Amino acid sequence: MQTFDPILHVLEAAFTSTRAYTDPIRDVALSATFTEPNGAEVTTPAFWDGSDTWRVRFSPPVAGEWHFVTHASDPTNSGLHGQSGSFTAPHTPVICPSWPTAPSAPLPTEPT
Repeated sequence: MQTFDPILHVLEAAFTSTRAYTDPIRDVALSATFTEPNGAEVTTPAFWDGSDTWRVRFSPPVAGEWHFVTHASDPTNSGLHGQSGSFTAPHTPVICPSWPTAPSAPLPTEPT
């Protein structure tokens, strides 16, 4: 299952493990490689969300059609490894102009 939130500009995809692990966080790692419209790739780690569910969240830096494929350290887990999908990012995210990116003046120093 995947959803793209156009307000937060975040894709969230959930994957269901086909295998049970004693210690999921240590026993298996999962990541997703996202391919930009121009072909460049970005790999993002996923996280265990309890039970047999893993999730990945990704905020695309450019608009357009994106594709992804998952990579699990346990390639025999068909619920995690080799899952793929696509989504459309409708626009490039905008940073709120009121958010400071750097101090406009030097920070005051404390008296010695």
